[in-house]
Amino acid sequence: MPGRCTLRKSTLSLDVELLQRNRWVEVEEDPEGRGQQLRLSSAGAAMLEAIVPAWEGAQRQVAELLGKSGVAVAHEAAGKLGFPARQT
Repeated sequence: MPGRCTLRKSTLSLDVELLQRNRWVEVEEDPEGRGQQLRLSSAGAAMLEAIVPAWEGAQRQVAELLGKSGVAVAHEAAGKLGFPARQT
């Protein structure tokens, strides 16, 4: 995952530690011994459910500010950086 997201392993580890401290994820050893598996906890699912409306509102606001052509340019740039936009 760090290579895919262009994150340093230490950055990802710190992020996971924060998620664990807040009890938003549960960490288990990978059964194949290849590292760890993360699972969203019930507290994490509740937090996600609570913040989705704000995230969707922010996305709508940005789309209104940029307009269709601005959103298209942002999606194109993201795609060139390896982060293809999800179609909604």
